[in-house]
Amino acid sequence: MREFLAQSGQKALPLILFDDEVVLADRYLNRSELARWEGITQQADLFLKGNCIDEIS
Repeated sequence: MREFLAQSGQKALPLILFDDEVVLADRYLNRSELARWEGITQQADLFLKGNCIDEIS
């Protein structure tokens, strides 16, 4: 991470790591990207947004 920051500077923050690999720099993951990286289904995303459990069944 130090090497990355030395090359890219603070403007590249935030720095997102997954399995010790840089997967994204300069912004945060959105919900669908986070779900894809974590293997969460779109149905689970409905639940995470606060919708009724019946909607994911």
